Amino acid sequence: MNININNPLEVAGETVLTGNININTAVKAFENITLNGEVKNTNNSVIFSKYGDIVIDSSNVNLNGLVY
Repeated sequence: MNININNPLEVAGETVLTGNININTAVKAFENITLNGEVKNTNNSVIFSKYGDIVIDSSNVNLNGLVY
């Protein structure tokens, strides 16, 4: 599954994305953020978890931005 995030995403709980993920904006969650899949392209984006962890499970990761 191809997942393209082009608009800011804010989740009150946990976020789990599985597939070919292309993040072009901010992703914020109050709990854990889990990214599973083959490719994670982030283009000057922000991945932010307020109270949880950020887990990136992939063999091919391309990050260009901020992970906090």
